Amino acid sequence: MKIVFIPGDGVGNEIADELHKICKALENYTNLIFNIQRLDLGYKHYFETGLFVPEIAIKECKQAAAVWVGPLAENTHDGQRLKKNIIRQLSNGLGIQFFYRKITSFNPNITLLNNNPVNLTIMQDCQNYGLDSHLITKSAGVNERFIFKLDVTQQSRIELLIKYAVDLVHDGSHKRITLVLPEEQTFQSNPWVENIKNQIDVKIGIISAERFVFKLLHNPTDLDLILTISPYGELFSGIGSALEGGLGLSYESFINPKGPFLYSIMHPHSERYAGKDAANPIGAIRSLSEILFRLNRPGLSKALNRAVSLSLEAGWSTRDMGGSMGTNEIGDFICNKISELIPEKNITNIPQLKNAK
Repeated sequence: MKIVFIPGDGVGNEIADELHKICKALENYTNLIFNIQRLDLGYKHYFETGLFVPEIAIKECKQAAAVWVGPLAENTHDGQRLKKNIIRQLSNGLGIQFFYRKITSFNPNITLLNNNPVNLTIMQDCQNYGLDSHLITKSAGVNERFIFKLDVTQQSRIELLIKYAVDLVHDGSHKRITLVLPEEQTFQSNPWVENIKNQIDVKIGIISAERFVFKLLHNPTDLDLILTISPYGELFSGIGSALEGGLGLSYESFINPKGPFLYSIMHPHSERYAGKDAANPIGAIRSLSEILFRLNRPGLSKALNRAVSLSLEAGWSTRDMGGSMGTNEIGDFICNKISELIPEKNITNIPQLKNAK
């Protein structure tokens, strides 16, 4: 199973090292063989070459089953948006269509408002990921408001997203779809919105971004599959990290129905903590669990998630979560738990990969 690691900046190499260690542990207790290749993309690479993602890196990623991206600096020395550009160029180069963010109440140390558990998925078209070209700032007297204008191309891509979401409802992956749009696009008299609703056989709820945030914080139980546009997807993803317990626990997925998947952890690059064994690897480990799930290893994915839960329940956490453990200690704990959760070596009843190269 070939996976491309892009460690990124700051603490990225330390997090990637723990992920690599866990892959080795999985090899010891299963018949999996990981082929891990690292690519050096990030601030230093851009500073030296002026390129976010060279073509040779895209070619290497296309040969993998999945691409994992570690923490990246937000901006470059010349004011470019480094992380957004790298993710967008990787997505475009790999033909990835959808931004996919699953938010769940998996952290036992987090008490949510009204104790309402969160279990929802946010999807967004990848074309405008990290861009706000369709966002127009307009002054109205002393107040400044944002006006969203969706052109025909953007509307057609949202319709493609809805069709994919409807398939997810039909196959049982989700039960309800909610479309989150700018307030001015949610009016019942909007002909474009009504046209979408009339084309599909699944009921879609349509609410404004403000209303969605309120429901997410106060009553998220009736939220399931959320469809939206940029930059709302990225903004909602950040709110989801707070509900999960912090950026160190979270990751974002980029779904490609016909090729490699892309996973990007939300851990900040934290340059000043590089080399100090202070990074939180939990978000990266959870992303590895989803990689295994997407590549038809549900049992191993479940075992890895269970190991993470046991770590949090036991209080084994890094300092950003109020704990005292280092990056390396968390990785060791997870590896030891894997040995307990997957006791049999050379497992033979694992289905073959569909997307592995």
